[in-house]
Amino acid sequence: MANIPWVIVDVMPRMMVKIARALAGGAGVSLKKFRVGYGWITGTAPNFTLQTPPADANAVPGQFYEGNLSSSTLAADGAKVITKCVIPIAAVGEPKQMSAIVLVDNENQVIGAGSFLPGWVVPDGEFEIDCVLELQYARGNN
Repeated sequence: MANIPWVIVDVMPRMMVKIARALAGGAGVSLKKFRVGYGWITGTAPNFTLQTPPADANAVPGQFYEGNLSSSTLAADGAKVITKCVIPIAAVGEPKQMSAIVLVDNENQVIGAGSFLPGWVVPDGEFEIDCVLELQYARGNN
Protein backbone atom coordinates (compact mmCIF):
# COMPACT_ATOMS: atom_id res chain seq x y z
CA MET A 1 0.00 0.00 0.00
CA ALA A 2 1.32 3.42 -0.94
CA ASN A 3 0.62 6.38 1.28
CA ILE A 4 1.04 10.11 1.67
CA PRO A 5 2.78 11.33 4.84
CA TRP A 6 0.49 13.07 7.30
CA VAL A 7 -1.61 15.83 5.77
CA ILE A 8 -2.68 18.76 7.95
CA VAL A 9 -6.28 19.56 7.06
CA ASP A 10 -7.43 23.15 7.60
CA VAL A 11 -10.70 23.48 9.49
CA MET A 12 -13.33 25.43 7.61
CA PRO A 13 -14.76 28.36 9.64
CA ARG A 14 -18.25 26.82 9.45
CA MET A 15 -16.91 23.88 11.53
CA MET A 16 -16.74 26.08 14.62
CA VAL A 17 -20.31 27.24 14.00
CA LYS A 18 -21.45 23.61 13.80
CA ILE A 19 -19.61 22.69 16.99
CA ALA A 20 -21.17 25.65 18.80
CA ARG A 21 -24.61 24.61 17.54
CA ALA A 22 -24.04 21.03 18.71
CA LEU A 23 -22.85 22.15 22.15
CA ALA A 24 -26.01 24.25 22.47
CA GLY A 25 -28.14 21.14 21.94
CA GLY A 26 -28.49 21.27 18.16
CA ALA A 27 -27.61 18.63 15.63
CA GLY A 28 -24.26 16.93 16.13
CA VAL A 29 -21.36 16.99 13.70
CA SER A 30 -19.68 13.84 12.43
CA LEU A 31 -17.24 13.17 9.63
CA LYS A 32 -18.69 10.77 7.08
CA LYS A 33 -16.71 10.98 3.81
CA PHE A 34 -13.51 12.10 2.17
CA ARG A 35 -13.03 13.28 -1.39
CA VAL A 36 -9.75 13.26 -3.30
CA GLY A 37 -8.70 15.23 -6.37
CA TYR A 38 -5.94 17.25 -7.95
CA GLY A 39 -5.60 20.96 -7.23
CA TRP A 40 -4.51 23.59 -4.70
CA ILE A 41 -1.00 23.25 -6.12
CA THR A 42 1.04 25.13 -8.71
CA GLY A 43 4.29 24.47 -10.54
CA THR A 44 5.82 21.34 -11.94
CA ALA A 45 8.06 18.65 -10.48
CA PRO A 46 10.20 19.13 -8.51
CA ASN A 47 9.17 22.76 -7.91
CA PHE A 48 5.62 22.41 -6.64
CA THR A 49 4.04 25.08 -4.45
CA LEU A 50 1.17 24.05 -2.22
CA GLN A 51 -1.73 26.47 -1.93
CA THR A 52 -3.88 26.90 1.13
CA PRO A 53 -7.40 25.67 0.38
CA PRO A 54 -9.94 28.51 0.35
CA ALA A 55 -11.74 29.02 3.67
CA ASP A 56 -15.09 28.56 1.93
CA ALA A 57 -14.18 25.43 -0.05
CA ASN A 58 -17.30 23.46 -0.94
CA ALA A 59 -15.57 20.79 -3.03
CA VAL A 60 -12.19 19.31 -3.85
CA PRO A 61 -10.75 20.41 -7.20
CA GLY A 62 -10.47 17.70 -9.85
CA GLN A 63 -12.33 15.17 -7.72
CA PHE A 64 -12.01 11.58 -8.87
CA TYR A 65 -12.79 9.57 -5.72
CA GLU A 66 -15.10 9.67 -2.70
CA GLY A 67 -14.76 7.26 0.21
CA ASN A 68 -16.50 6.67 3.52
CA LEU A 69 -15.19 7.33 7.00
CA SER A 70 -16.32 5.33 10.03
CA SER A 71 -15.44 4.75 13.65
CA SER A 72 -12.69 2.38 12.45
CA THR A 73 -11.07 5.10 10.31
CA LEU A 74 -11.42 8.00 12.77
CA ALA A 75 -9.72 8.64 16.10
CA ALA A 76 -9.54 11.55 18.53
CA ASP A 77 -6.16 12.58 19.92
CA GLY A 78 -6.56 15.54 22.23
CA ALA A 79 -8.00 18.38 20.15
CA LYS A 80 -7.14 16.57 16.91
CA VAL A 81 -9.11 14.19 14.75
CA ILE A 82 -6.98 11.65 12.91
CA THR A 83 -8.52 10.22 9.74
CA LYS A 84 -7.34 7.22 7.76
CA CYS A 85 -8.58 7.69 4.18
CA VAL A 86 -8.12 4.55 2.08
CA ILE A 87 -8.56 4.41 -1.67
CA PRO A 88 -9.03 0.68 -2.41
CA ILE A 89 -7.64 -1.42 -5.24
CA ALA A 90 -9.57 -0.91 -8.51
CA ALA A 91 -11.06 2.42 -7.35
CA VAL A 92 -9.76 4.06 -10.52
CA GLY A 93 -9.68 2.77 -14.08
CA GLU A 94 -6.46 4.57 -14.97
CA PRO A 95 -3.66 6.26 -13.00
CA LYS A 96 -4.79 9.49 -11.34
CA GLN A 97 -2.61 12.17 -9.81
CA MET A 98 -3.81 13.67 -6.54
CA SER A 99 -2.83 16.60 -4.35
CA ALA A 100 -6.02 17.67 -2.56
CA ILE A 101 -8.42 16.20 -0.03
CA VAL A 102 -11.56 17.35 1.77
CA LEU A 103 -13.39 15.84 4.73
CA VAL A 104 -17.18 15.92 4.55
CA ASP A 105 -19.70 15.82 7.39
CA ASN A 106 -23.10 14.21 7.97
CA GLU A 107 -24.78 17.22 6.28
CA ASN A 108 -22.62 16.75 3.14
CA GLN A 109 -20.63 19.93 3.85
CA VAL A 110 -16.86 20.25 3.60
CA ILE A 111 -15.50 20.46 7.15
CA GLY A 112 -11.76 20.43 6.42
CA ALA A 113 -9.49 20.71 3.39
CA GLY A 114 -5.81 20.10 2.72
CA SER A 115 -3.23 19.99 -0.04
CA PHE A 116 -0.11 17.86 -0.31
CA LEU A 117 2.69 17.07 -2.75
CA PRO A 118 1.30 14.99 -5.61
CA GLY A 119 0.93 11.24 -5.45
CA TRP A 120 -0.48 8.70 -7.87
CA VAL A 121 -3.38 6.31 -7.43
CA VAL A 122 -3.18 3.33 -9.79
CA PRO A 123 -5.85 0.70 -10.58
CA ASP A 124 -3.93 -2.21 -9.05
CA GLY A 125 -2.85 -0.46 -5.86
CA GLU A 126 -4.37 0.60 -2.57
CA PHE A 127 -3.54 4.10 -1.34
CA GLU A 128 -3.82 5.62 2.14
CA ILE A 129 -3.91 9.29 3.11
CA ASP A 130 -3.66 10.02 6.83
CA CYS A 131 -5.09 13.42 7.79
CA VAL A 132 -4.89 15.49 10.96
CA LEU A 133 -7.78 17.88 11.58
CA GLU A 134 -6.69 20.11 14.45
CA LEU A 135 -9.34 22.03 16.34
CA GLN A 136 -7.92 25.33 17.51
CA TYR A 137 -9.55 27.96 19.61
CA ALA A 138 -9.14 31.70 19.90
CA ARG A 139 -8.62 33.54 23.15
CA GLY A 140 -9.12 37.29 23.32
CA ASN A 141 -8.19 38.93 20.04
CA ASN A 142 -6.23 35.93 18.72
